[in-house]
Amino acid sequence: MLRDVGEFGLIDRIARLARGPSAPHVLRGIGDDAAVLRPRRGEDWVVSTDARIEGVHFDLARESPGSAGRHAVTAALSDLAASGARPLALTVALEAPATASLDRVMALLRG
Repeated sequence: MLRDVGEFGLIDRIARLARGPSAPHVLRGIGDDAAVLRPRRGEDWVVSTDARIEGVHFDLARESPGSAGRHAVTAALSDLAASGARPLALTVALEAPATASLDRVMALLRG
């Protein structure tokens, strides 16, 4: 079961899957901050994805959706800065129940 290996045990398993000849363009994979990819010679991309979980990282009962969204962006920018990268774009990974208020989801995304 997942709970038996925990977060870091799972990360270790993902890292093992991502190594090897199938990933020649990965200069730095899983880490605390970001991955570094080299799609072609002379061009490196730094990619960061952080999950922010309601009830763990923020509480919409005490924080506005816009504020929660801004904090998520701040965390991602911090990871890129720690890697010496210059931000060019932002990726979003969002999981929400189908019953979530569209207005609140859009406020989070605008944040």
